[in-house]
Amino acid sequence: PVLNFTNGDKIAQYAEENGLTLRGHTLVWHSQTPSWFFKEDYSTAGSAKNVDRDVMLERMEWYIKSVVEHFDTAFPGLIYAWDVVNEAAAENNVGMRGSNPAGGSGTSLWYETIGPDYVTYAFEYARKYADESVLLFYNDYAINGALKRQSVIDLLMPAIEAGNVDGIGMQSHHHINMNIPGFEESARVFATLVDHIDITELDCQSTTNPVEDGFLAQATWYHNFFESLKALKADGVPIDNVVFWGMDDDTSWKRTGKPLLFDGDYNPKQAFWAIMGERGFRVRGADRYRL
Repeated sequence: PVLNFTNGDKIAQYAEENGLTLRGHTLVWHSQTPSWFFKEDYSTAGSAKNVDRDVMLERMEWYIKSVVEHFDTAFPGLIYAWDVVNEAAAENNVGMRGSNPAGGSGTSLWYETIGPDYVTYAFEYARKYADESVLLFYNDYAINGALKRQSVIDLLMPAIEAGNVDGIGMQSHHHINMNIPGFEESARVFATLVDHIDITELDCQSTTNPVEDGFLAQATWYHNFFESLKALKADGVPIDNVVFWGMDDDTSWKRTGKPLLFDGDYNPKQAFWAIMGERGFRVRGADRYRL
């Protein structure tokens, strides 16, 4: 196959021109790797067979090498981290995605063609070809619960023990009723295993009516969440970054829940002022809400 970097290069060039750094997302993910990449002769026919384990490992290594080395060569020093593997844990919170489809874990052709150690190999290859300054992350959602947290630990331990995992990205697609203490517990557990914890894909839906009350509840949640992050950081939990999943409500993948800090016209919402440390949550006009 021939890799097309046109769109990725546009983003990288914009970042470089504006003094920004990039997080690479993502090298190995079940959802958007085309099925033909796993097939004999890269066939698109539905009846085509999957390649065997050894061939798929070669393809994985080739792909990771090609992507990592392209950006390292074309934009040296721009990417500070890679999400090497994304969402490998099962949706039913037990085991790995693809290990028990009937139980609701979902499917993964990476798992089906290579086996459960595909995660270990992905990190081995990423470490082999990425610049030594680049951090390597595992990224997943709903890992604030004990069952899925343990599944993530189990699938990562061989790569962690080999020294190939620098951090864990805790995806944070939340709702105003999300349990912050559960998140804190997972962050503390992960901190015993890796040197970096990033809060990734952050957004918080607000569906409370009327809308203004919902925005106040949303701002209160964001305030409490960031206060929690500050407390964890002060307590030695290595939280390095918070990455929002979008800029404004109208272009969010969860736009009906209005989950971000800016409205569709890029006006800052109460949530923005709550995170920025305002003593109250600013609204249009002279009114202010307080906790």
